Amino acid sequence: MAPRTAKGRAQSTKGMKAVKQRIPFPTGFVEKREAWFPLAPQPHMPAAYDMTDVLAIKRMAEGKAQPHEQQAILRWLIYATGCDANPYVPGDTHATAYASGKQWIGQQIITLLKVNPQVLNATA
Repeated sequence: MAPRTAKGRAQSTKGMKAVKQRIPFPTGFVEKREAWFPLAPQPHMPAAYDMTDVLAIKRMAEGKAQPHEQQAILRWLIYATGCDANPYVPGDTHATAYASGKQWIGQQIITLLKVNPQVLNATA
């Protein structure tokens, strides 16, 4: 559909340049972080977080986090480390290495979650 003029008439699009729209990547503080938020295109940029994430981290640091806050922190850490993302950054080996390092931290958290404490006690 052609753009309209102020009077509602169809305006010609001949000679107009197409404008690429950039997909916004939320980084840093956002009003409400959604589970589907993608990670930033560059791994050094901060992951999105909202006030719920901030308060949960602060309460955890004080040793006062409720169970649902502890679970939210764990989900955010796995999201922020990019465990479910491809660490490859086209044309930038340093950014790829940085993203892989972030991912390694998240993978270590996931590994500890999978360890059976009873097996560890039996071998000690």
